[in-house]
Amino acid sequence: MVELLQGKEIKQSELQGEAGNTLYVPIPGVVTNQNLDEELQKIDVEGEYVLDGIISRKQAQAFFG
Repeated sequence: MVELLQGKEIKQSELQGEAGNTLYVPIPGVVTNQNLDEELQKIDVEGEYVLDGIISRKQAQAFFG
């Protein structure tokens, strides 16, 4: 969002989806029955967990031309 507010545009080659207006960001990992216990150990705050991921500013800037 910061990049857009600064007037930068998303590379057309990065836009996908049926209408060609969706930016897909890779999910950093997958939780399965086999690794559930391991993933639960990564939770730092009891009762709180984010199901999506966070990308770095550098990774976000790669989507822009």
